[in-house]
Amino acid sequence: MYDENVLRKFALPESAVNNGGLRYDPRDDVWTVSSGSNIHLSRYREDCTPLFFQSLKLTLVTLNRTQQPSSIRTYLTSGLNPLLERMVKPVGEIGQVDLETHWFALPPERKWWFKSLKILCPSLALHGIPGHSITSEALDWLKTIHPGGGELGLAARTWDPIKGPLTPDEVHAFLSALHAGFARAEVSAEDYLLILLFACFGARNANLADLKVCDLKVTQKGGITGYEVNIPRVKHRGWRFRASFYRRNLVPEIGAALEGYIACQMEQHAKLGLGDQLPMFPDPGNTDLIRTYHRDSAQINDHAVRTAKQLAVFTDRTGKDLHINPRRWRYTQATMARAQGLDPSAIAALLDHGDTQTQELYAAVSPEVLADYTRRLAGFREPWAAAFLGRIAEPGEEVEPQKVVFRARFSKDSPEPTVGGCGASRRCAGRRPYACYPCPVFIASMEGDHEGALADVLEERVRFDQDAGDGLRYLTADSVASAIRKVIFLVQEKLKRMGKTLEQIRAERDALRRERGILA
Repeated sequence: MYDENVLRKFALPESAVNNGGLRYDPRDDVWTVSSGSNIHLSRYREDCTPLFFQSLKLTLVTLNRTQQPSSIRTYLTSGLNPLLERMVKPVGEIGQVDLETHWFALPPERKWWFKSLKILCPSLALHGIPGHSITSEALDWLKTIHPGGGELGLAARTWDPIKGPLTPDEVHAFLSALHAGFARAEVSAEDYLLILLFACFGARNANLADLKVCDLKVTQKGGITGYEVNIPRVKHRGWRFRASFYRRNLVPEIGAALEGYIACQMEQHAKLGLGDQLPMFPDPGNTDLIRTYHRDSAQINDHAVRTAKQLAVFTDRTGKDLHINPRRWRYTQATMARAQGLDPSAIAALLDHGDTQTQELYAAVSPEVLADYTRRLAGFREPWAAAFLGRIAEPGEEVEPQKVVFRARFSKDSPEPTVGGCGASRRCAGRRPYACYPCPVFIASMEGDHEGALADVLEERVRFDQDAGDGLRYLTADSVASAIRKVIFLVQEKLKRMGKTLEQIRAERDALRRERGILA
Protein backbone atom coordinates (compact mmCIF):
# COMPACT_ATOMS: atom_id res chain seq x y z
CA MET A 1 0.00 0.00 0.00
CA TYR A 2 1.06 3.60 -0.42
CA ASP A 3 0.18 6.91 1.16
CA GLU A 4 -2.39 8.86 -0.83
CA ASN A 5 -1.31 11.99 1.01
CA VAL A 6 2.18 11.68 -0.50
CA LEU A 7 0.72 11.45 -4.00
CA ARG A 8 -1.38 14.55 -3.36
CA LYS A 9 1.65 16.42 -1.98
CA PHE A 10 3.67 15.58 -5.09
CA ALA A 11 0.78 15.92 -7.53
CA LEU A 12 1.36 16.31 -11.25
CA PRO A 13 0.29 19.56 -12.92
CA GLU A 14 -2.85 19.49 -15.02
CA SER A 15 -0.97 20.90 -17.99
CA ALA A 16 2.65 21.15 -19.15
CA VAL A 17 4.52 22.40 -22.24
CA ASN A 18 7.36 20.59 -24.00
CA ASN A 19 10.36 22.25 -25.63
CA GLY A 20 8.46 22.55 -28.90
CA GLY A 21 5.68 24.56 -27.27
CA LEU A 22 3.13 21.72 -27.43
CA ARG A 23 0.82 21.49 -24.41
CA TYR A 24 -0.08 18.09 -22.92
CA ASP A 25 -1.57 16.59 -19.75
CA PRO A 26 1.16 14.88 -17.63
CA ARG A 27 -1.49 12.86 -15.79
CA ASP A 28 -2.13 10.86 -18.96
CA ASP A 29 -0.05 7.76 -19.74
CA VAL A 30 0.44 8.81 -23.38
CA TRP A 31 2.09 12.18 -24.00
CA THR A 32 1.86 13.78 -27.43
CA VAL A 33 5.25 15.44 -27.87
CA SER A 34 4.99 16.39 -31.54
CA SER A 35 2.71 15.86 -34.51
CA GLY A 36 2.12 12.12 -34.87
CA SER A 37 4.69 11.30 -32.16
CA ASN A 38 3.92 10.08 -28.64
CA ILE A 39 5.73 8.90 -25.51
CA HIS A 40 4.00 5.88 -23.96
CA LEU A 41 4.33 5.46 -20.19
CA SER A 42 1.71 2.80 -19.44
CA ARG A 43 4.32 0.03 -19.01
CA TYR A 44 5.76 1.88 -15.98
CA ARG A 45 2.37 1.92 -14.29
CA GLU A 46 2.42 -1.89 -14.48
CA ASP A 47 6.10 -2.42 -13.54
CA CYS A 48 6.49 0.21 -10.81
CA THR A 49 4.82 1.28 -7.60
CA PRO A 50 2.46 4.30 -7.86
CA LEU A 51 4.94 6.51 -6.00
CA PHE A 52 7.91 5.57 -8.21
CA PHE A 53 5.72 6.05 -11.29
CA GLN A 54 4.79 9.51 -9.99
CA SER A 55 8.50 10.28 -9.45
CA LEU A 56 9.29 9.26 -13.00
CA LYS A 57 6.53 11.42 -14.43
CA LEU A 58 7.63 14.45 -12.40
CA THR A 59 11.17 13.97 -13.69
CA LEU A 60 10.12 13.58 -17.33
CA VAL A 61 7.91 16.68 -17.14
CA THR A 62 10.98 18.71 -16.16
CA LEU A 63 13.24 17.15 -18.82
CA ASN A 64 10.55 17.53 -21.46
CA ARG A 65 10.62 21.32 -21.07
CA THR A 66 14.17 21.66 -22.35
CA GLN A 67 15.07 18.49 -24.27
CA GLN A 68 14.10 16.96 -27.59
CA PRO A 69 11.50 14.14 -27.61
CA SER A 70 14.15 11.90 -29.17
CA SER A 71 16.39 12.45 -26.13
CA ILE A 72 13.57 11.56 -23.72
CA ARG A 73 12.95 8.33 -25.66
CA THR A 74 16.65 7.47 -25.52
CA TYR A 75 16.74 7.91 -21.72
CA LEU A 76 13.87 5.44 -21.48
CA THR A 77 14.68 2.88 -24.18
CA SER A 78 18.43 2.55 -23.63
CA GLY A 79 18.53 3.64 -19.99
CA LEU A 80 15.55 2.92 -17.77
CA ASN A 81 13.83 0.08 -19.65
CA PRO A 82 16.79 -2.39 -19.68
CA LEU A 83 17.44 -1.60 -16.00
CA LEU A 84 13.85 -2.26 -14.96
CA GLU A 85 13.86 -5.59 -16.80
CA ARG A 86 16.50 -6.89 -14.35
CA MET A 87 14.74 -5.60 -11.22
CA VAL A 88 12.10 -7.27 -9.05
CA LYS A 89 8.59 -5.97 -9.79
CA PRO A 90 7.02 -3.74 -8.75
CA VAL A 91 9.98 -1.34 -8.68
CA GLY A 92 9.76 1.12 -5.82
CA GLU A 93 13.29 2.56 -5.77
CA ILE A 94 16.57 2.14 -7.66
CA GLY A 95 19.43 0.99 -5.43
CA GLN A 96 23.17 0.58 -5.84
CA VAL A 97 22.91 -3.20 -6.18
CA ASP A 98 20.40 -2.78 -9.02
CA LEU A 99 22.80 -0.55 -10.94
CA GLU A 100 25.84 -2.75 -10.25
CA THR A 101 24.00 -5.89 -11.38
CA HIS A 102 22.88 -4.17 -14.58
CA TRP A 103 26.36 -2.76 -15.29
CA PHE A 104 28.21 -6.07 -14.98
CA ALA A 105 25.53 -7.96 -16.94
CA LEU A 106 25.79 -5.66 -19.96
CA PRO A 107 28.20 -6.67 -22.76
CA PRO A 108 30.97 -4.14 -23.55
CA GLU A 109 29.19 -2.84 -26.64
CA ARG A 110 26.14 -1.95 -24.50
CA LYS A 111 27.91 -0.16 -21.64
CA TRP A 112 27.10 3.14 -23.32
CA TRP A 113 23.47 2.64 -22.23
CA PHE A 114 24.57 3.95 -18.85
CA LYS A 115 25.04 7.37 -20.44
CA SER A 116 21.25 7.67 -20.41
CA LEU A 117 21.09 6.59 -16.76
CA LYS A 118 23.78 9.11 -15.78
CA ILE A 119 21.44 11.84 -17.08
CA LEU A 120 18.11 10.40 -15.96
CA CYS A 121 18.99 9.22 -12.44
CA PRO A 122 20.27 12.55 -11.00
CA SER A 123 17.14 14.22 -12.36
CA LEU A 124 15.04 11.48 -10.80
CA ALA A 125 16.66 12.16 -7.42
CA LEU A 126 16.17 15.92 -7.77
CA HIS A 127 12.57 16.00 -9.00
CA GLY A 128 11.17 12.68 -7.73
CA ILE A 129 9.57 11.77 -4.43
CA PRO A 130 12.17 11.20 -1.67
CA GLY A 131 12.45 7.52 -0.84
CA HIS A 132 10.67 6.53 -4.04
CA SER A 133 13.19 7.33 -6.81
CA ILE A 134 16.89 6.42 -6.35
CA THR A 135 19.11 6.02 -3.30
CA SER A 136 22.03 8.35 -2.56
CA GLU A 137 24.40 5.34 -2.56
CA ALA A 138 23.27 4.46 -6.08
CA LEU A 139 23.93 8.02 -7.24
CA ASP A 140 27.41 8.02 -5.69
CA TRP A 141 28.25 4.72 -7.39
CA LEU A 142 26.92 5.99 -10.72
CA LYS A 143 29.48 8.80 -10.62
CA THR A 144 32.34 6.28 -10.50
CA ILE A 145 31.61 4.54 -13.81
CA HIS A 146 32.57 5.73 -17.28
CA PRO A 147 30.39 4.22 -20.05
CA GLY A 148 32.64 5.35 -22.93
CA GLY A 149 31.77 6.20 -26.51
CA GLY A 150 29.55 3.26 -27.37
CA GLU A 151 28.42 2.05 -30.74
CA LEU A 152 28.81 5.32 -32.65
CA GLY A 153 32.59 5.22 -32.41
CA LEU A 154 32.69 1.48 -33.06
CA ALA A 155 30.69 1.77 -36.29
CA ALA A 156 33.01 4.47 -37.65
CA ARG A 157 36.27 2.89 -36.46
CA THR A 158 35.49 -0.43 -38.11
CA TRP A 159 33.78 1.04 -41.17
CA ASP A 160 30.73 -1.03 -40.28
CA PRO A 161 28.96 -2.07 -43.54
CA ILE A 162 25.49 -1.65 -42.02
CA LYS A 163 25.82 1.23 -39.55
CA GLY A 164 29.09 2.96 -40.42
CA PRO A 165 30.27 5.38 -43.13
CA LEU A 166 29.55 4.69 -46.79
CA THR A 167 32.43 4.04 -49.15
CA PRO A 168 32.83 6.34 -52.18
CA ASP A 169 31.67 3.46 -54.39
CA GLU A 170 28.49 3.16 -52.33
CA VAL A 171 27.92 6.91 -52.35
CA HIS A 172 28.42 7.03 -56.11
CA ALA A 173 26.12 4.07 -56.76
CA PHE A 174 23.41 5.35 -54.43
CA LEU A 175 23.38 8.91 -55.78
CA SER A 176 23.34 7.61 -59.36
CA ALA A 177 20.29 5.51 -58.50
CA LEU A 178 18.71 8.50 -56.75
CA HIS A 179 19.18 10.74 -59.79
CA ALA A 180 17.82 8.04 -62.09
CA GLY A 181 14.81 7.45 -59.82
CA PHE A 182 14.01 11.14 -59.77
CA ALA A 183 14.37 11.37 -63.56
CA ARG A 184 11.88 8.49 -63.93
CA ALA A 185 9.47 10.17 -61.48
CA GLU A 186 9.84 7.23 -59.07
CA VAL A 187 11.25 9.52 -56.37
CA SER A 188 9.40 12.72 -55.44
CA ALA A 189 11.15 16.08 -55.61
CA GLU A 190 10.73 16.41 -51.84
CA ASP A 191 12.43 13.09 -51.03
CA TYR A 192 15.06 13.64 -53.72
CA LEU A 193 16.17 16.99 -52.30
CA LEU A 194 15.88 15.82 -48.70
CA ILE A 195 18.44 13.07 -49.31
CA LEU A 196 20.71 15.38 -51.31
CA LEU A 197 20.77 17.81 -48.37
CA PHE A 198 21.68 14.97 -46.02
CA ALA A 199 24.44 13.86 -48.40
CA CYS A 200 25.77 17.42 -48.82
CA PHE A 201 25.65 18.57 -45.21
CA GLY A 202 25.71 15.47 -43.01
CA ALA A 203 23.03 17.25 -41.00
CA ARG A 204 20.90 15.86 -38.20
CA ASN A 205 17.25 15.00 -38.78
CA ALA A 206 16.22 17.93 -36.57
CA ASN A 207 18.36 20.37 -38.59
CA LEU A 208 16.42 19.67 -41.78
CA ALA A 209 13.09 19.36 -39.96
CA ASP A 210 13.48 22.97 -38.74
CA LEU A 211 14.32 24.46 -42.16
CA LYS A 212 12.07 27.13 -43.68
CA VAL A 213 12.05 28.24 -47.31
CA CYS A 214 13.63 31.57 -46.31
CA ASP A 215 16.78 29.68 -45.28
CA LEU A 216 17.86 29.31 -48.91
CA LYS A 217 19.86 32.38 -49.91
CA VAL A 218 20.44 33.08 -53.60
CA THR A 219 23.29 35.44 -54.50
CA GLN A 220 24.48 37.00 -57.75
CA LYS A 221 28.11 37.98 -58.22
CA GLY A 222 29.80 38.64 -61.54
CA GLY A 223 26.97 36.98 -63.41
CA ILE A 224 27.34 33.80 -61.35
CA THR A 225 24.48 32.51 -59.20
CA GLY A 226 25.42 31.17 -55.79
CA TYR A 227 23.35 29.26 -53.23
CA GLU A 228 23.70 29.13 -49.45
CA VAL A 229 21.56 27.46 -46.80
CA ASN A 230 21.21 28.76 -43.24
CA ILE A 231 20.80 25.58 -41.20
CA PRO A 232 19.10 25.94 -37.80
CA ARG A 233 21.17 24.67 -34.89
CA VAL A 234 19.52 22.10 -32.64
CA LYS A 235 22.16 21.27 -30.03
CA HIS A 236 22.21 23.15 -26.70
CA ARG A 237 19.36 25.42 -27.75
CA GLY A 238 17.01 24.40 -24.90
CA TRP A 239 13.47 25.43 -25.66
CA ARG A 240 14.50 28.02 -28.24
CA PHE A 241 13.43 27.29 -31.80
CA ARG A 242 15.61 28.50 -34.71
CA ALA A 243 17.60 30.73 -32.35
CA SER A 244 20.94 30.34 -34.19
CA PHE A 245 22.19 29.05 -37.54
CA TYR A 246 25.26 27.84 -39.36
CA ARG A 247 25.80 28.44 -43.07
CA ARG A 248 26.61 25.95 -45.80
CA ASN A 249 27.13 26.40 -49.53
CA LEU A 250 25.31 24.36 -52.17
CA VAL A 251 26.58 23.47 -55.62
CA PRO A 252 24.60 25.41 -58.29
CA GLU A 253 22.87 22.31 -59.68
CA ILE A 254 21.36 21.32 -56.32
CA GLY A 255 20.75 24.94 -55.35
CA ALA A 256 18.75 25.59 -58.53
CA ALA A 257 16.73 22.40 -57.99
CA LEU A 258 16.00 23.44 -54.39
CA GLU A 259 14.96 26.91 -55.54
CA GLY A 260 12.48 25.42 -58.01
CA TYR A 261 11.14 23.02 -55.38
CA ILE A 262 10.59 25.90 -52.95
CA ALA A 263 8.64 27.85 -55.56
CA CYS A 264 6.34 24.86 -56.07
CA GLN A 265 5.87 24.37 -52.32
CA MET A 266 4.97 28.04 -51.77
CA GLU A 267 2.41 27.86 -54.56
CA GLN A 268 0.98 24.56 -53.30
CA HIS A 269 0.65 25.79 -49.70
CA ALA A 270 -0.24 29.41 -50.42
CA LYS A 271 -3.50 29.04 -48.45
CA LEU A 272 -1.51 28.68 -45.23
CA GLY A 273 -0.48 32.34 -45.63
CA LEU A 274 3.07 31.77 -44.34
CA GLY A 275 5.03 33.24 -47.26
CA ASP A 276 8.76 32.62 -46.85
CA GLN A 277 8.13 31.27 -43.31
CA LEU A 278 6.73 28.07 -44.81
CA PRO A 279 8.66 24.99 -43.61
CA MET A 280 10.89 23.60 -46.35
CA PHE A 281 9.46 20.11 -45.74
CA PRO A 282 5.94 20.95 -44.52
CA ASP A 283 3.37 18.90 -42.63
CA PRO A 284 0.07 20.85 -42.76
CA GLY A 285 -1.35 18.57 -40.07
CA ASN A 286 1.18 19.59 -37.42
CA THR A 287 -0.39 22.07 -34.99
CA ASP A 288 2.53 22.49 -32.56
CA LEU A 289 2.45 25.94 -31.00
CA ILE A 290 6.03 26.76 -32.04
CA ARG A 291 6.89 24.25 -34.78
CA THR A 292 3.63 24.75 -36.65
CA TYR A 293 3.45 22.85 -39.96
CA HIS A 294 7.01 21.49 -39.51
CA ARG A 295 7.71 17.78 -39.73
CA ASP A 296 9.41 16.26 -36.72
CA SER A 297 12.75 14.45 -36.74
CA ALA A 298 11.16 10.98 -36.88
CA GLN A 299 9.14 11.87 -39.98
CA ILE A 300 12.21 13.28 -41.72
CA ASN A 301 14.17 10.13 -40.89
CA ASP A 302 11.35 7.86 -42.11
CA HIS A 303 11.16 9.64 -45.47
CA ALA A 304 14.91 9.32 -46.02
CA VAL A 305 15.05 5.64 -44.99
CA ARG A 306 11.98 4.70 -47.06
CA THR A 307 13.39 6.37 -50.19
CA ALA A 308 16.76 4.63 -49.76
CA LYS A 309 15.02 1.27 -49.37
CA GLN A 310 12.92 1.94 -52.47
CA LEU A 311 16.05 2.52 -54.60
CA ALA A 312 17.44 -0.93 -53.65
CA VAL A 313 21.12 -0.21 -54.34
CA PHE A 314 23.27 -3.33 -54.01
CA THR A 315 26.58 -3.32 -52.10
CA ASP A 316 29.35 -5.91 -52.26
CA ARG A 317 30.18 -5.39 -48.59
CA THR A 318 27.05 -7.19 -47.39
CA GLY A 319 25.81 -8.91 -50.54
CA LYS A 320 22.48 -7.12 -50.02
CA ASP A 321 20.87 -3.77 -50.74
CA LEU A 322 22.29 -0.76 -48.92
CA HIS A 323 20.61 0.26 -45.69
CA ILE A 324 21.04 4.04 -45.49
CA ASN A 325 19.73 6.34 -42.80
CA PRO A 326 20.63 10.02 -42.25
CA ARG A 327 23.16 9.17 -39.56
CA ARG A 328 25.27 7.24 -42.06
CA TRP A 329 25.58 10.38 -44.20
CA ARG A 330 26.85 12.16 -41.09
CA TYR A 331 29.45 9.45 -40.49
CA THR A 332 30.44 9.63 -44.14
CA GLN A 333 30.93 13.42 -44.12
CA ALA A 334 33.17 13.28 -41.05
CA THR A 335 35.13 10.22 -42.17
CA MET A 336 35.85 11.63 -45.62
CA ALA A 337 36.85 14.96 -44.12
CA ARG A 338 39.31 13.24 -41.81
CA ALA A 339 40.66 11.10 -44.63
CA GLN A 340 41.31 14.30 -46.59
CA GLY A 341 43.39 15.71 -43.74
CA LEU A 342 41.00 18.20 -42.09
CA ASP A 343 41.91 19.00 -38.49
CA PRO A 344 39.51 18.17 -35.61
CA SER A 345 38.31 21.75 -35.21
CA ALA A 346 37.34 21.92 -38.89
CA ILE A 347 35.46 18.61 -38.65
CA ALA A 348 33.70 19.78 -35.49
CA ALA A 349 32.57 22.90 -37.36
CA LEU A 350 31.43 20.78 -40.30
CA LEU A 351 29.27 18.66 -37.97
CA ASP A 352 28.12 21.67 -35.91
CA HIS A 353 29.66 20.33 -32.73
CA GLY A 354 30.67 22.61 -29.88
CA ASP A 355 33.95 20.77 -29.23
CA THR A 356 36.48 18.59 -31.02
CA GLN A 357 35.93 15.46 -28.92
CA THR A 358 32.44 14.50 -30.10
CA GLN A 359 33.45 14.46 -33.76
CA GLU A 360 35.88 11.63 -33.01
CA LEU A 361 32.87 9.37 -32.45
CA TYR A 362 32.00 9.84 -36.11
CA ALA A 363 35.40 10.18 -37.71
CA ALA A 364 37.70 7.81 -35.81
CA VAL A 365 38.98 5.43 -38.50
CA SER A 366 41.82 2.99 -37.81
CA PRO A 367 44.90 3.40 -40.05
CA GLU A 368 44.55 -0.21 -41.22
CA VAL A 369 40.97 0.27 -42.39
CA LEU A 370 41.78 3.56 -44.08
CA ALA A 371 44.89 2.17 -45.83
CA ASP A 372 43.00 -0.83 -47.18
CA TYR A 373 40.10 1.35 -48.20
CA THR A 374 42.34 3.83 -50.05
CA ARG A 375 44.18 1.02 -51.84
CA ARG A 376 40.97 -0.63 -53.01
CA LEU A 377 39.44 2.57 -54.29
CA ALA A 378 42.48 3.97 -56.08
CA GLY A 379 41.64 4.25 -59.75
CA PHE A 380 39.84 6.23 -62.42
CA ARG A 381 36.07 6.63 -62.50
CA GLU A 382 33.60 7.35 -65.26
CA PRO A 383 30.20 9.05 -64.85
CA TRP A 384 28.45 5.82 -65.85
CA ALA A 385 30.13 3.73 -63.14
CA ALA A 386 27.30 3.00 -60.72
CA ALA A 387 24.95 0.29 -59.56
CA PHE A 388 22.57 -1.64 -61.82
CA LEU A 389 19.82 0.80 -62.79
CA GLY A 390 18.14 -1.04 -65.67
CA ARG A 391 15.66 -3.91 -65.59
CA ILE A 392 15.56 -7.68 -65.99
CA ALA A 393 13.89 -8.86 -69.21
CA GLU A 394 10.80 -11.04 -69.02
CA PRO A 395 11.07 -14.68 -70.17
CA GLY A 396 10.80 -14.86 -73.94
CA GLU A 397 11.38 -11.12 -74.43
CA GLU A 398 13.52 -10.62 -77.53
CA VAL A 399 15.85 -7.71 -78.26
CA GLU A 400 16.33 -6.24 -81.74
CA PRO A 401 19.44 -7.83 -83.31
CA GLN A 402 21.23 -4.50 -83.70
CA LYS A 403 20.72 -3.76 -80.00
CA VAL A 404 22.00 -7.05 -78.57
CA VAL A 405 24.80 -6.68 -76.01
CA PHE A 406 27.48 -9.40 -76.07
CA ARG A 407 30.05 -10.49 -73.52
CA ALA A 408 33.46 -8.92 -73.88
CA ARG A 409 35.14 -12.31 -74.38
CA PHE A 410 33.42 -15.40 -75.77
CA SER A 411 34.22 -18.13 -78.28
CA LYS A 412 32.14 -18.95 -81.33
CA ASP A 413 31.02 -22.13 -79.55
CA SER A 414 29.87 -20.25 -76.44
CA PRO A 415 26.24 -21.22 -75.74
CA GLU A 416 25.36 -17.85 -74.16
CA PRO A 417 27.42 -15.04 -75.72
CA THR A 418 24.82 -12.35 -74.96
CA VAL A 419 23.98 -10.63 -71.69
CA GLY A 420 21.06 -8.42 -72.69
CA GLY A 421 20.02 -5.55 -74.89
CA CYS A 422 20.07 -1.78 -75.15
CA GLY A 423 16.80 0.08 -74.62
CA ALA A 424 18.03 3.32 -76.17
CA SER A 425 17.17 4.57 -79.65
CA ARG A 426 20.80 4.98 -80.64
CA ARG A 427 24.19 3.61 -79.68
CA CYS A 428 26.31 5.39 -77.09
CA ALA A 429 30.08 5.70 -76.92
CA GLY A 430 30.33 3.54 -73.81
CA ARG A 431 32.36 0.37 -73.88
CA ARG A 432 30.10 -2.68 -74.09
CA PRO A 433 29.15 -4.54 -71.99
CA TYR A 434 30.80 -2.69 -69.10
CA ALA A 435 29.07 0.63 -69.73
CA CYS A 436 25.78 -1.25 -70.15
CA TYR A 437 25.34 -2.86 -66.74
CA PRO A 438 25.20 0.45 -64.83
CA CYS A 439 23.12 2.15 -67.56
CA PRO A 440 19.43 2.86 -66.76
CA VAL A 441 18.30 1.75 -70.28
CA PHE A 442 20.05 -1.63 -70.15
CA ILE A 443 17.76 -4.68 -70.37
CA ALA A 444 19.53 -7.65 -68.78
CA SER A 445 18.35 -11.02 -70.08
CA MET A 446 17.49 -13.72 -67.56
CA GLU A 447 19.37 -16.37 -69.50
CA GLY A 448 22.41 -14.19 -70.25
CA ASP A 449 25.94 -15.23 -69.27
CA HIS A 450 26.30 -12.70 -66.47
CA GLU A 451 28.68 -14.94 -64.53
CA GLY A 452 30.97 -14.92 -67.56
CA ALA A 453 30.72 -11.13 -67.83
CA LEU A 454 31.63 -10.85 -64.14
CA ALA A 455 34.64 -13.12 -64.65
CA ASP A 456 35.74 -10.92 -67.58
CA VAL A 457 35.58 -7.70 -65.60
CA LEU A 458 37.36 -9.21 -62.58
CA GLU A 459 40.12 -10.48 -64.86
CA GLU A 460 40.56 -7.00 -66.27
CA ARG A 461 40.50 -5.60 -62.75
CA VAL A 462 43.56 -7.74 -61.94
CA ARG A 463 45.33 -6.42 -65.04
CA PHE A 464 44.33 -2.89 -64.06
CA ASP A 465 45.87 -3.30 -60.61
CA GLN A 466 49.08 -4.75 -62.06
CA ASP A 467 49.58 -2.20 -64.83
CA ALA A 468 48.32 1.33 -64.21
CA GLY A 469 49.47 2.28 -67.71
CA ASP A 470 47.16 -0.21 -69.39
CA GLY A 471 44.46 1.02 -71.75
CA LEU A 472 41.86 -0.05 -69.16
CA ARG A 473 42.61 2.94 -66.92
CA TYR A 474 39.15 4.36 -67.64
CA LEU A 475 37.39 1.18 -66.49
CA THR A 476 35.80 1.38 -63.03
CA ALA A 477 35.94 -2.34 -62.42
CA ASP A 478 34.64 -2.26 -58.84
CA SER A 479 31.44 -0.43 -59.72
CA VAL A 480 30.78 -2.49 -62.84
CA ALA A 481 31.35 -5.73 -60.93
CA SER A 482 28.89 -4.52 -58.29
CA ALA A 483 26.27 -3.86 -60.97
CA ILE A 484 26.78 -7.31 -62.52
CA ARG A 485 26.48 -9.00 -59.13
CA LYS A 486 23.20 -7.17 -58.59
CA VAL A 487 21.93 -8.53 -61.92
CA ILE A 488 22.92 -12.07 -60.94
CA PHE A 489 21.16 -11.64 -57.60
CA LEU A 490 17.98 -10.27 -59.21
CA VAL A 491 17.89 -13.09 -61.77
CA GLN A 492 18.24 -15.69 -59.00
CA GLU A 493 15.45 -14.05 -57.00
CA LYS A 494 13.20 -13.96 -60.07
CA LEU A 495 13.87 -17.64 -60.79
CA LYS A 496 12.94 -18.52 -57.21
CA ARG A 497 9.63 -16.71 -57.54
CA MET A 498 8.93 -18.50 -60.83
CA GLY A 499 9.96 -21.88 -59.41
CA LYS A 500 12.25 -22.57 -62.39
CA THR A 501 15.93 -23.10 -63.08
CA LEU A 502 18.10 -21.17 -65.51
CA GLU A 503 18.38 -24.25 -67.72
CA GLN A 504 14.58 -24.46 -67.98
CA ILE A 505 14.36 -20.78 -68.95
CA ARG A 506 17.01 -21.27 -71.65
CA ALA A 507 15.25 -24.40 -72.95
CA GLU A 508 11.92 -22.54 -73.13
CA ARG A 509 13.59 -19.66 -74.95
CA ASP A 510 15.17 -21.98 -77.52
CA ALA A 511 11.83 -23.74 -78.08
CA LEU A 512 10.11 -20.39 -78.60
CA ARG A 513 12.79 -19.32 -81.05
CA ARG A 514 12.32 -22.53 -83.06
CA GLU A 515 8.61 -21.80 -83.29
CA ARG A 516 9.38 -18.31 -84.58
CA GLY A 517 11.98 -19.64 -87.02
CA ILE A 518 14.80 -17.78 -85.32
CA LEU A 519 16.67 -20.93 -84.29
CA ALA A 520 17.26 -23.93 -86.54
